[in-house]
Amino acid sequence: MKAAILLTLAAIGCGGNERDISTLREAIDTAQVSMPDMLDVAEGSMPDGRAVTAALRVRGGTAVYAYGLIGQGSLRDIQIDTVDGVIVFSAVSGAGSDTCPDSISLVDAIAIAEGQVAGGTVTAAIPDDDVACAREIQVLAPDLLWEVKVAGDGTVLELEESDENED
Repeated sequence: MKAAILLTLAAIGCGGNERDISTLREAIDTAQVSMPDMLDVAEGSMPDGRAVTAALRVRGGTAVYAYGLIGQGSLRDIQIDTVDGVIVFSAVSGAGSDTCPDSISLVDAIAIAEGQVAGGTVTAAIPDDDVACAREIQVLAPDLLWEVKVAGDGTVLELEESDENED
């Protein structure tokens, strides 16, 4: 399951120059809709869909929120324009099931993470690779990227400066 999610993250573009802080800041500042609000739109586009990943993706001056959803035995990639709030891409990317059905929702985990960083906005949320049902959430404060690890029950396990900050 983790392999499928990591492949999905690679496909939706959670790496590369889009993690550049100035690029992320510009995308956040020009967005007309928020990642948590569009998460509801993404989940609503798939019967029984539950978001397991979210990322702000920027390429060629265009920004989208990219979500990985699990539902009805499949993993689906959904991308939503950050200005218009419309789905611009939707495709099944493989099979999958929710391995943490009792954990808090991704939108709740995002709210918890943003609450840990004054003035912060989430740019990515993925399953943690060390703690079952936890999420690693990247939060951009004005000029610094933070990583907040949120457990499946909503407990904040860790808050630290992200490894993805530029030197």
